[in-house]
Amino acid sequence: KGTAFGGSLYCLAVLTGWAWVTRHLAARTMAADAVIQESSTRFLAPVQGELRASAAAPSGPQIDKFYKMLQRTGRGRIRLRVDIDYDQTPATIFEGVFAAAIRR
Repeated sequence: KGTAFGGSLYCLAVLTGWAWVTRHLAARTMAADAVIQESSTRFLAPVQGELRASAAAPSGPQIDKFYKMLQRTGRGRIRLRVDIDYDQTPATIFEGVFAAAIRR
């Protein structure tokens, strides 16, 4: 069909969200591992060329809650949205909950 496969778009979205969480943890020098816990994906338009994936930062209170949970219990969860655009048009919307756990 000459378009990006849905599974590939999903993987790119998960990787983008995982990278956001991992980078945020590293910036706070927190030794923690992140994984995807749950997600939903909507495929809005075919992707036939160069694409762009971007993660939207959650609100400040959501980020604060995530870190408070990590510090208090050693585990935290945060919901992220990742958009994949093709030719400046929304092609995929991914929403996922990422879980993190402090390394022991």
